[in-house]
Amino acid sequence: MYSTIAQISGALVNIIFDYIFIFPLNMGVAGAAWVTVLGQFISLFMAMIFHYKVNKEINGNPKYIKPNWKLIKGIYNIGISAAIMQALLAITMAGMNAILGIAHADQTILVGSFGIY
Repeated sequence: MYSTIAQISGALVNIIFDYIFIFPLNMGVAGAAWVTVLGQFISLFMAMIFHYKVNKEINGNPKYIKPNWKLIKGIYNIGISAAIMQALLAITMAGMNAILGIAHADQTILVGSFGIY
């Protein structure tokens, strides 16, 4: 429940302050970016407050934090394939953008073909 409250508080800050930063403060996209970062920090701080002040089941003292290297290795063994797939997707998209960038065709057709791809 507390993690949900922390996430919602950051999202609400983002929704409310997006309008303020974009229009009245006339910051445009830069204002939206600043508010997004602000919302993430609000979520972080709310989660930290809940963790250290409300959630007494978990002792947050660093002396109790002992890494389980076998578990960490297992997580990385699973995650490396996902990381490689994400990297290949980014490379493929960059290549497709390069190909479409030099094509001499209607922009609508290019956007449609990229969407189909």
